[in-house]
Amino acid sequence: MAKRGIRITREIYFAGLRKIGLDSSVVIDLIANKELFSYREEKIFSEEGLFVTHRRCIKEIKDWLIEKGGYSEEAAINEVLKFCKDHNIEIIEVNVSNTELLERMKKECAERSIEFHVPDSWIIADFKAAGVNKVYSTNNHFLDACRLFGMEAKKFPTIQREIENQMRELFKQKFSRKQK
Repeated sequence: MAKRGIRITREIYFAGLRKIGLDSSVVIDLIANKELFSYREEKIFSEEGLFVTHRRCIKEIKDWLIEKGGYSEEAAINEVLKFCKDHNIEIIEVNVSNTELLERMKKECAERSIEFHVPDSWIIADFKAAGVNKVYSTNNHFLDACRLFGMEAKKFPTIQREIENQMRELFKQKFSRKQK
């Protein structure tokens, strides 16, 4: 049986400088797996726009590097700040005056069954208030909430997905050479 009905989608167009937000999961992957994501890093940072992340993301990245990467606290902070400096990433500060926007966003997400929790809720509200119009993340619920509030949301592949993609490309190249 064919589905019938009308599908309504939102198209977003931007004029002027884009603000591109990077969630902590993306920056962690770009720092911790430099070789694996070098192509994606080059592709993202070749886009025109102002790159931003959030102060809470910086803390999440630092904590991950200490816990999972074996960094000391000082080394983790230096690594994150160096990455931000090397890629001209501006850090958006926590804006507690966004409480009204945050409450409206929580309500709209609840109505659409989109998971919206701390600290992602603060990050998204601050991104929205700062004029971020494109976001990269590996988290689907984060991307869904961003889309709901008019930001273009791009899925950054997980480590597993990137390995699979690169293996697939490698085999394509290997077998296409043998057939020639």
